[in-house]
Amino acid sequence: MTEATREANRLATVFGGSGFLGRYIVRALVDEGWRVRVAVRRPDLAAFLQPIGGVGQIQPVQANLRFPDSIAAALEGASAAVNATGVTTESGAQTFNAVHVEGAHAEQDETEFGLRSRIIGRQARQASYDEAR
Repeated sequence: MTEATREANRLATVFGGSGFLGRYIVRALVDEGWRVRVAVRRPDLAAFLQPIGGVGQIQPVQANLRFPDSIAAALEGASAAVNATGVTTESGAQTFNAVHVEGAHAEQDETEFGLRSRIIGRQARQASYDEAR
């Protein structure tokens, strides 16, 4: 496998990739030559990211950190994962605890057992939340 082929096959999954922080992470990964799977609750609302990369380089997919099966599906074939999820206000089941703590732990568990690689980022809000408890 040539270096160019190896680089073209690097796939990162960015959870929350359409959010304020996530879109910049997606852009940085694309600039480094990664293919990026943007894992979000509403993939139709993440289509604005696709023109940032080349054809097929950015793929929005449905995932919700409250559902481990969707995390596993979003991570399949990825060699790196970034968690940029977050909510600024609670709404229904999307509570601070569900997303920032339980969701982050679920993503980490799936990453450790399914990805067999490294986590590039960890959500800063979880640390802040843990300190505030």
